[in-house]
Amino acid sequence: MTAVGSTRLGAVAVLLAALAACVPRAEVSSLSSAAMVAEYGRPDRVESRRLVWEHRGPWSRIVVWDARRAPENEGLKSDIEETIAYSVPDDMRGALSAFSRSLLVSSGGARLSARSTGEDRNFLMLNLADDILHGRLSPQDARVVYLRTLETAAAGKTEASMHTLLFR
Repeated sequence: MTAVGSTRLGAVAVLLAALAACVPRAEVSSLSSAAMVAEYGRPDRVESRRLVWEHRGPWSRIVVWDARRAPENEGLKSDIEETIAYSVPDDMRGALSAFSRSLLVSSGGARLSARSTGEDRNFLMLNLADDILHGRLSPQDARVVYLRTLETAAAGKTEASMHTLLFR
């Protein structure tokens, strides 16, 4: 991702986070889709409940879910799911769940996904997941870091952990 692309996406992510609090879910999904198209181009697949990009940027898959079409997501403010290739040991799945239910491990443990309102939060969650998996942070400490980082971002100061995968 270029510096301009990173700055543009960061600005879009801040806008999406602000809008998420005051617009209907369907509109947020539409804005999320527009942000991903602006950053990664046209999706590889357009399905009834989601748009899918394969192998774009650092992601093996990007999915923007349509909250209007997924009743199970009612009230859930997490329409952007981004996946990386990452081997997660079976015995560490519980630690990731204790940190965030928005982290998803594939059935074979070869992929790790984060699902939230924006790419910046997904980067942050995946960076903290790496810290948990390598024993640098407990799930509880990672949660505190996550919340503090979001507070800092809301005040206009963002961390590198919200813009890139620090472990790649």
